[in-house]
Amino acid sequence: MTDDTRDVVVTERVHHAHDIVGLTLADPSGAALPDWQAGAHIDLLLPDGRARQYSLCGSDGAWSIAILNRPTAVVGRPGSTTTSAKAT
Repeated sequence: MTDDTRDVVVTERVHHAHDIVGLTLADPSGAALPDWQAGAHIDLLLPDGRARQYSLCGSDGAWSIAILNRPTAVVGRPGSTTTSAKAT
């Protein structure tokens, strides 16, 4: 595990289903993000200090994640609703 923290911006937000949102992430400066392989994941740090892990998906060269948007009462812990709502 590395402590490689970086800022990213959301470049695309797609609703894949009524409760799944896909986000494409990019470096704010336009620089290429590191390559990744199947099974790779990122820790997304939320504005309130919590962290959530998401598997990278899609094609190489892009960082994309899919978020299942469920209310806290269903999941048992907050995070997915906050993540998908805050990503713009």
